[in-house]
Amino acid sequence: MALNFIRTIVEGNADSFAHRKFVRYGLGEFEKELLSVKVGSSIQVSAGFEYVDVMLRFLAKLADRSLALSGVVVGKGLEPGLKAAGAEIVKSRGSKLTIKASMAPDRFRKFLDDFSDAIILCDVSCGLRTLKVKKSPPKPGTTVKKFMSASFGKEDLKLVKDELMFDIEGSPKKVEIRHRYVIESIDIPKQFENDSVQARLNAVRKGKIIREITADGKTTSKEYRLRA
Repeated sequence: MALNFIRTIVEGNADSFAHRKFVRYGLGEFEKELLSVKVGSSIQVSAGFEYVDVMLRFLAKLADRSLALSGVVVGKGLEPGLKAAGAEIVKSRGSKLTIKASMAPDRFRKFLDDFSDAIILCDVSCGLRTLKVKKSPPKPGTTVKKFMSASFGKEDLKLVKDELMFDIEGSPKKVEIRHRYVIESIDIPKQFENDSVQARLNAVRKGKIIREITADGKTTSKEYRLRA
């Protein structure tokens, strides 16, 4: 199963994870933040808000030791579940909880599954693998450059290439990807036509994803059908 929602859509296998990424969008065109990958003695990734949980998925797959977490989790009624997961609640402010935790890989994976509907904005470290994120979700309709940055080892290159650079040939050292989402139609299931909240959550967005890719200075543009 692909970890990157863009890849699942390109492959025609959009799942619930990919679907949730597009719930916020209406009709129109939407320019997204730059996704940057730099390959040197380590692999550096930076991107917008929508890639935070993609990087969490990367860490869950790659983790070979305990992971240290610190940051915030946003959602309703989360405190009992967070405590059960072994997280220390440092501060509670409405639906925004500041936490600290140390989790074994299996427990971290379960944590991500259990809180898939929450917004997890935590810095994470696992040996030399790290993730750093801003601690407040961006306001609807806004973009925030370099909302997150992550570092991986050279041994993780295959995963990074397969997930983020799946349509790029060769082994470039510097890749910049700009996505544009074009939502051309929104199909609402009949049973939700009179429920605006459920209509938004369950509607299928159709259109296209345009990937402008600059790999080691050479720019190409690729277009894929969007259905999520």
